Amino acid sequence: MARPPSPSGSYGQTTLSLCPQAWDEAGALLVDPPRRQQAEPFRHLSLRELIAELFERHNAVSGHPDGLSAPPIPPGLALALLEHPLNQADAELLRQAADGLRRDLVGETVTYVVNRNLNSSNVCVLRCGFCAFRRDAGQAGAFWHSFEALQARAQEAAQAGATELCIQGGLNPEARLGGSSLAYYQALLRSLAEAAPGLHLHAFSPQELLFIAEQDQLPLQAVIDGLLEAGLGSVPGTAAEVLTEAVRRQLCPEKLSARQWCAVVLQVHRSGLASTATLMAGHLESQADRAAHLLTLVALQQAAWQHQTSGFSEFVLLPFIGAQAPAALRQRVGRDQPDLGA
Repeated sequence: MARPPSPSGSYGQTTLSLCPQAWDEAGALLVDPPRRQQAEPFRHLSLRELIAELFERHNAVSGHPDGLSAPPIPPGLALALLEHPLNQADAELLRQAADGLRRDLVGETVTYVVNRNLNSSNVCVLRCGFCAFRRDAGQAGAFWHSFEALQARAQEAAQAGATELCIQGGLNPEARLGGSSLAYYQALLRSLAEAAPGLHLHAFSPQELLFIAEQDQLPLQAVIDGLLEAGLGSVPGTAAEVLTEAVRRQLCPEKLSARQWCAVVLQVHRSGLASTATLMAGHLESQADRAAHLLTLVALQQAAWQHQTSGFSEFVLLPFIGAQAPAALRQRVGRDQPDLGA
């Protein structure tokens, strides 16, 4: 797989200033899509046997003293499991196995947040093939909310019982304060904390963090540290889409690369911040792409556990919604969108 040569190179419109250690580790943890022949040793297994094999590998990795050098789950095993046809009984077997693993890992306590999404602006310099949200500045439907308007919405959320604000937006190059992109987003966080004291601030995807660094020509770590000081509580794991470069070149060629996304997440976790993890599914990706994506998330979470740092707090599956997506991608996908069987 072709990958950017260095953390200071550019990919699309984003110039990076990543920690070299995070960049190197991201390259080691990013899993390539398995080839069909890699799944052949596992194709004769029943679903129950595949699950047992997967759990045995999982237990070996979880108990290894060094997660970065632990034997990984074979990508071919993951592909065979994803490609295994499921009838109703098989689906229930898989659900019970997953529920049992969840119980072993975290017990029976269930927690949740009451969330209000706040989109500061839909003005964006990128043009992703699936995005129905972005607008050019001045285009019909474009918006850029004032701090006052966002504060009012935060207050409404707090009064309604919200516990968290999720703050994201387009990559708006005009979002600056005193010429600084970082200063603008710090002020945004502080204004929301003032309007709704005590609400957790879950904000700024890896793409947005890199955009701020690129705008101000700062190291990414300086951006993370500055936002932490302003009240950032955790980071959304969006912009991951599918962590396969061949798919990203068709889906979102201007966006950060898969390796860059992983490197940002590593720096976020090592800074004491948790993040979510996402997968956008049901478009151009294959089961091999999904297997690689999920195994990469497993590797990143294992690295967080082994380093005793914050990791992923949740996994969010995002189905591709084609209703208002650009026509070119809808036509290429060529099936129901969202695809409930994907």
